[in-house]
Formats: sequence, structure tokens, C-alpha cells
Amino acid sequence: MEKKYQIFISSTFTDLKEERLEITKQIIEMGHIPSGMEAFPATSQDQFEYIEQIIDNCDYYILIIGGRYGSLTEEGISYTEREYEYAESQNKKILTFIHGNPGKIPSELVESSPEAKQKLDRFKQKLTDQGRNVKFWKTKEDLKSTVGSSLHHAITSNPSVGWIRGDLKIKDGNSELKEIQSKLWRLQHEKESLEKKLQSAESAILDQFMKKTKPATDQEIKKWVKGAQEKYENINIDHLRNIRYADKDFVLPTLHGANSIAVLVEEGVNIFRGNGIGHSTILYMDGFRKEGVL
Repeated sequence: MEKKYQIFISSTFTDLKEERLEITKQIIEMGHIPSGMEAFPATSQDQFEYIEQIIDNCDYYILIIGGRYGSLTEEGISYTEREYEYAESQNKKILTFIHGNPGKIPSELVESSPEAKQKLDRFKQKLTDQGRNVKFWKTKEDLKSTVGSSLHHAITSNPSVGWIRGDLKIKDGNSELKEIQSKLWRLQHEKESLEKKLQSAESAILDQFMKKTKPATDQEIKKWVKGAQEKYENINIDHLRNIRYADKDFVLPTLHGANSIAVLVEEGVNIFRGNGIGHSTILYMDGFRKEGVL
């Protein structure tokens, strides 16, 4: 499946319009997607946040350096350098192209202030010192050719994620994907069916529990409390409401939170638990023991 790669073109804007246009044409001729800020060059923080999103979606980052450093951010560096630093922080594949004969650049296309020239020199030095594969150019035709060959080599030797048309079906693995989707649907359906059966079973268990038990009388509750006071300190069950009394074997429903119950169990009665006792409380007449939330 043929991929298209998105390539971000970064440079100062007004002095390199023609060069950017040539590179854009080269990228399109190679069948890929050029991107950059031709619509509006970065001049504000909000715009730079938008640029970051574009860089995030790109596979390769092309940096062109001519005779200008460019407009400055609040931090005192150019937006071009800031774009570069962001691309580097995101581990983008960066291709750098620096003008190899700045003395031949027309005066109107170079920085006039010594401070800006110094910052440009420092930026170029940083690019070369970082060991990147920096290439040099002299004319826009030379730049177009150099970018084309460098980009072809980068894509061949270090392919990125790229883009594939959304309406194209992947032949290899497409049947496997459909099978996985089908299994996922069946599992989801089975899960819903089991949840319904579980709810039905829990409802039936609760119904049987209510039929096999009855509300505990004050006498039965006082009897357990009196016996428990000899075993536990500060025993208190005043917060328990609607305590049930069981004198027959029963299955304890698993309930939680406000639905939880308390059951007073007579000696010799067996309790069957499906999935623990939840948040319920069990008060045993046998040994005046307690279990659960109390």
C-alpha cells in the first residue's frame, strides 16, 4: 500500500517565498503532502500552538536557512528556531538546508542589524554542532534538487508512519480484522447475555432469601446483643435496619451499599454464599459471632 508522507517546511517567510514554492512543488511531484504556514506566518503564541499541532502530524521536517533570522518570540528567539526546537523535542526526522554562500544573497534579503546577524550565526552553528545531516545550497534550483534527493533518501532509509487514503481497504489482514471485529461483537453479546442472567439469578436468590427469612424480633436481637457483649467491647447494632432472622438453611444474596442487609442466624443453620457477603452483616447465635460490615 503506497503511503503519502506529510512534510513540514520551516523557514523565514518573506525572503524565501520562491524557495519555499520550489520545495513545495518538489514534494508534490514526489507524491507527498507539503505543509507549512504560507497562509499566515507565525507572529503570536496562539498561532504557534496551531503550528505545533501541524508539526505533530508531520512525518518529516525540512528547515531552510537563508539570510534572515526572522521575527522574534517573547523569549527572544525567532519563530523559525522555535519551530525547530519543538520539532526536535518531538523527535521528528529533520532535514536541514543552509545557504552555502550568504555573501551572494541580495542585501534586501539579509539581516541589517548586528544583533540579528549574530543570532542567525549562532543558530546555524547550533545546527551544525548538533551533528545533523546539514546540506548547503546556493540557488533555488539547487535547493529543490538537494531537498528532493535528501527526502527520497530519508523516506527510503528511515520511513515514517505516513498516511493512507481512508477509503482504501487493506488487502493483507483485512479478513483478519473482520474476524476480530466479529469476535468482539460476539463477546460483547455474550457479556450482555451473561449480565442479564446474573441479574436474574441474583434477583431469584434475593427472592428466596426473603421467603426463607423473617424480620427479627426485638427479643431475638436483644438476645444476640446480650451474648455478644460478653465477647466484644462497645457492641452497637443500632445503625442496622430491618434485621432478618433465619432458622433454615439459605443462600445469602450478594448486596452492596444501601441494598446490603443484616441477618440474624440461628444455631445449626447453614449459609451458602454465591460471591461473598458483599456489604451485608451476619450475626450468629452460635457463639454470638459477627461477620461483615458492623
